This record gives sequence, C-alpha cells and structure tokens, in this order.
Amino acid sequence: MTVTTHDDEIGPVSPDPKDYGFPEKPTRVDQRVWDTQQRFLRRYAERGKFVLSAADVGISIQAIYKWQSSDKFSFNKRLELAYQAYRESQEDENEEWVQESKQNT
Repeated sequence: MTVTTHDDEIGPVSPDPKDYGFPEKPTRVDQRVWDTQQRFLRRYAERGKFVLSAADVGISIQAIYKWQSSDKFSFNKRLELAYQAYRESQEDENEEWVQESKQNT
C-alpha cells in the first residue's frame, strides 16, 4: 500500500487511489466519479452529515446511495475513513473545550 500526503485527500495520510481499485489509466467517467467522491468525502469529514455534505458539493443523496450500493472504488471504506476523521475532529474540539473550561474556572 502506497501512502501519500496530498491536500486533496480525506485526512493527513491516505492510501494511493489505486489501493481502492482506481485504474491506472482511468476513463473520463471514472476520473469524474473519483473526483466527485473525493469532494463529497472531504466535506463529509468536515460536517459528518450526508445531506448537507452532498448539497455542498452539488450532488444528490441518491448519488451517495448508488456509490454505497456499487461500492465503486471502495467507497464504503473511504466513507468509513471520512466519518472517522469527522469523529476525531469532534473529539479534539471537545477536548479543547474541556481544557479551556478548566482554565476559566
């Protein structure tokens, strides 16, 4: 598994797209699907909400359900990783709030 650290990934370290079944020489459709999935997943990692994240990137919730059903480019695993990133960011925010609250008492 190749590990890269590009800005367009879900988190600070993500596997190479080929690790998710993305072809070495993708068609335009494959590239568009991958790019749209990545935009959604980045937003989902920030918001943690399907409908709002989909609307933010201009896709319908049905597109997400289709990707889940077909699991194109291991979408379900990537979705799980995005949600994990969201949860961890929420935990970090909660820990910061607790630390700040302790200092203010």
